[in-house]
Amino acid sequence: MKLSDLKTGMWVKSRNGDMSLVMRDHVSISSSDGIFIDKCGYFEFKEYNDDMTDCEFTECDIIEVFIPDLEKCTLNGDGLISIWKRKELPKLAPFEKEFLKALKPAYRSCWIARDKGGDLYAHDGKPIKNELVWVSEYCHEISDSANFQLFSKEPFTWCKWEDEEPWYIPDLLKEA
Repeated sequence: MKLSDLKTGMWVKSRNGDMSLVMRDHVSISSSDGIFIDKCGYFEFKEYNDDMTDCEFTECDIIEVFIPDLEKCTLNGDGLISIWKRKELPKLAPFEKEFLKALKPAYRSCWIARDKGGDLYAHDGKPIKNELVWVSEYCHEISDSANFQLFSKEPFTWCKWEDEEPWYIPDLLKEA
């Protein structure tokens, strides 16, 4: 979801936990194309990038978007239905960082995902999840490596079958 997708009446939650009401179109108090109204006043869309990160303060990044349940919603934000949640990158263990950096160049721009059986795979393109596995044109099982059996703690435990999206290795390494 992008900032441009927000509509009047939606609610957003920032990383610091604050809730704000979205107001777009016909907003005469602002030169921006929309505002967020919270308990302290308002702030403008122009303070955000289109990926809904704040231009200055990460604690103000939008991490969740809601629509009102019209039968239960109140002006204090009760009765909301979550429609989008920011996927936060995991904090990689030192070994995980080094492992991903040490992959062959062809694998460094791949995706990783865990199948329903718990095995970890690197995929050449963004895979699609089916009932048992993530599917792409080519994949390589990482957890089948003999080296994985040597560790006292299994690496990449944050990568789960329940994830809605696979993990893009370049994004993981950006944060490392």
